[in-house]
Amino acid sequence: MVGLVAAAVNPSVNLLAIPYAQAMWGNGGIGAAAVTVVTECVMFGGALLLMPRGLVDRSLYTMIVRVFVAGGLFVLVTRQLLALACHS
Repeated sequence: MVGLVAAAVNPSVNLLAIPYAQAMWGNGGIGAAAVTVVTECVMFGGALLLMPRGLVDRSLYTMIVRVFVAGGLFVLVTRQLLALACHS
């Protein structure tokens, strides 16, 4: 069922995201990549919901939060470094 939802969401959102990214940044691949990330998040969330209770413990949730925080910090730092490099 989760796969069916993802299979419906991906092409539907791509119909909007690819032309938008092409118009905004001249690269439709950015939109396709963003939609792929969203699709994978839908799959991940569905997998977590379908797992038996008790299989995922607090330490796993803590690690997931740490990974998202680290990823967010990585994006912030690299965007700042890229902006500095482009202005030099």
